[in-house]
Amino acid sequence: QQLSQVTNLATQTSNAGSSSIWGLEAEFSALVGDYLRLDGNIAFLDTEFDELCTTDTRNTALALDPGNCTFDDGAGGTFVTPNLAGNELPRAPDLTAFLAATYERSLTNTLDGFVRAEWQHTGDQFFSVFNRPNVAQDAYDLFNASIGVSASDGRWNARLWVRNLADEEYFSNLFESGVTDALVIPQGFAGPPRTWGVSVGFNF
Repeated sequence: QQLSQVTNLATQTSNAGSSSIWGLEAEFSALVGDYLRLDGNIAFLDTEFDELCTTDTRNTALALDPGNCTFDDGAGGTFVTPNLAGNELPRAPDLTAFLAATYERSLTNTLDGFVRAEWQHTGDQFFSVFNRPNVAQDAYDLFNASIGVSASDGRWNARLWVRNLADEEYFSNLFESGVTDALVIPQGFAGPPRTWGVSVGFNF
């Protein structure tokens, strides 16, 4: 397993000695009456490094103890890196869930209409192999909605949609791009704020 880290504005790729990943996932789709459809899924994920020896520029002085990784420096000495065994894998939320409700019915002989609402949950996750609290994202929920019409023969459709209806603030990714001996300065990408638009589609 290869992992990429950004340290002092440089991207480094390292190999994890081993890791354990297991999870459970379930999904469903159900018709409720003649016009309402429910779709959803839920996933539980458990991840852990069994062994990961990597340099941590915040902690350059490490003791020679069994918990750390010791290497020959090629000049008769040794250097030590932390062993991150037990840490969670980055970008691996423990729980994700999705639920959508779509109400659709005929408006005329040639025109159908629909309304759709969505809820998406993303659990706690780290963005760093070091599992630092300031390079992580707490659980958050997103809500989306749309309303539209379509031709009964499927030739065209039009919809008005809004995403992140509650204007939730969250990070989609964080990097340890600035690191000093005592401070980790994360940089990254904020998730999109509330957005809305109109989509028109045609099938040929």
